Amino acid sequence: MPGQVRWATVEQTKFLISHFSEYVDIYNTSKTYGPFWAKIKVDWLKLFPLDAGSMFPAKSNDELTPDDEMAVGIAIKKLMKVRIMINDLGDIFHMTNMPSKSKIGSDGV
Repeated sequence: MPGQVRWATVEQTKFLISHFSEYVDIYNTSKTYGPFWAKIKVDWLKLFPLDAGSMFPAKSNDELTPDDEMAVGIAIKKLMKVRIMINDLGDIFHMTNMPSKSKIGSDGV
């Protein structure tokens, strides 16, 4: 996928790009990002769960392999990178300055 960052999957990149227009609205108006980040994290966790029970529903905690445990750790690190990804979307779209909403198409690009 063009514009995909290395740490995010294609689905995760699409999710983040889908919220870019809302981010630009906040950037161009209030710059009050707290509620935005809270919503992003809740929505992210619904789509990309971080707990072992959701990621490996067929296994008990005692059955998790070291690779399974590493996958949970990687998922947590990805969540911490969500803010960085949204802030870096300008690079993905090859922009040097944050655009106004009128410069973004209905698909967020």
